[in-house]
Amino acid sequence: MGGMKRWAGLPGATQIPWTPLAKPLPKCTVSLVCSAAIALKTDRPFDPEIERRDPWFSDPSYRVVPRTARTGGIQVCHLHINPAFAEQDLNSVLPVERLDELAELGEIAQRRRPTTRTWATPSGRNSFSGRPCPG
Repeated sequence: MGGMKRWAGLPGATQIPWTPLAKPLPKCTVSLVCSAAIALKTDRPFDPEIERRDPWFSDPSYRVVPRTARTGGIQVCHLHINPAFAEQDLNSVLPVERLDELAELGEIAQRRRPTTRTWATPSGRNSFSGRPCPG
């Protein structure tokens, strides 16, 4: 079963499990996972041909985006989102500056990892499939 038929056959919504935080938010590290296919302008872009051939599958690779990345230094390589928002303000898809501000205010713990990972949208066969995040 492929494409939309497979998606339509998935089970309906289920109860989302809730786990309360074990410590106060200012002691918690917040991590970002981005599926908007963001890459630095100096990086190889995600391969759009994979997604053009099969919109339920995308480039399975990832890019490392440093926390110092800013709007003018990125490219959006995703076929299913309008890149204009991210090209105007990176924080609309990858809020690195907002997290730094929250850490400076003491609302969350200081960010220890200097980078984040970004993928093309994981969907269909291109899901995380239970494997640990690289890096």
